[in-house]
Amino acid sequence: MKGFDEFNLDSGSDPNVVCRVCGKPCKFIGHMHGPRTFNDALAGKKRDFDYFKCEDKEELWHIQARAIIRQIEKTPSARLAEVMEGEVKELLQTKIPTKDNFKRGY
Repeated sequence: MKGFDEFNLDSGSDPNVVCRVCGKPCKFIGHMHGPRTFNDALAGKKRDFDYFKCEDKEELWHIQARAIIRQIEKTPSARLAEVMEGEVKELLQTKIPTKDNFKRGY
């Protein structure tokens, strides 16, 4: 499953979708009809799909945790990944951004 905290899945998918950032169950937003992927949009293709989203997706601590998780997936360093995993764990426990000037648009 692609995505971290927002998912467009085949219609009738398992309703037990979990956020890959915080581990909470994602909220079922609804059945949608339209392009499900970027390629669908380019091709003008529409189809039915179910849309799920983590309710904490817009929280600064969640945005920062998602950004760090993306970096963990990219880094070739096990040591850096371990440090970053510790920071993600702290973010999930405290729900407070660890960097004062962290911005929403990251």
